[in-house]
Amino acid sequence: MAFRAIGRLLFVLEISVLLAVLGAALAFFVFIFVMEAAGVSNINGGLAMGAANTIAPAGGLIAGLLGLYFGYRLAVKIGDRAATATAFSVLGFIGAVVGAIYLHDELTDGDPYDLDGPRPYVLFEIRVPEVVPPGMADRLFRKSMRTYTTTATVLWRKPRQRPDGESTILNAEAVLYWRVSNRAFVFWRARNGPRHVFDLGLPPEPDATPAFGPWRRADWVEDAESGEKRDPPEGPGIELRYRVVVR
Repeated sequence: MAFRAIGRLLFVLEISVLLAVLGAALAFFVFIFVMEAAGVSNINGGLAMGAANTIAPAGGLIAGLLGLYFGYRLAVKIGDRAATATAFSVLGFIGAVVGAIYLHDELTDGDPYDLDGPRPYVLFEIRVPEVVPPGMADRLFRKSMRTYTTTATVLWRKPRQRPDGESTILNAEAVLYWRVSNRAFVFWRARNGPRHVFDLGLPPEPDATPAFGPWRRADWVEDAESGEKRDPPEGPGIELRYRVVVR
């Protein structure tokens, strides 16, 4: 009897929480719709902030209280056995979803490096087939490093640029935070130029390398808007080399 009572209580609470979430969302969007239809200004998201702080909680509270009432009535109607089975099934489903999200994070993000200890840095040299005016590297070009789930910031390294005949070499670096094996360096011109993607092929925890590796072309180029991949253009193009240091 105690097990069924717990199951009935869980069932009622689940109905209440579900209706509270739906009530809060409904109150939020209805409020925004009505206010905008009435011509109320929404500068800097003021309507959304007001709805999130007042209207949505009120809607959630009212819907949650109604959920307690209707959940109890429904539990009495379907019986303790059905209510208990439904309640624990929902609880199991929620647990499975939470576990799947946790497992996904563990498998894709990897283990973080010790924040207080030495960690790998990747030093990049990017050679562009043009003479870049002094001090214009950060205005003309953008760069990042990405994995399956995240995009990491790549910082310019002093000196940011140096001449190399008819080309210019740009210097950058990125600190590694996660032990993952799918890192790629992405480089493009400002204003949404095509993305030149270099598959770095680094292991999850790379060792320091004594010098820069050989120059290499991008593995592919992506369209900035559609994401469509294609081979790098023929002729002189953007090249990359890198080394790993631990500090």
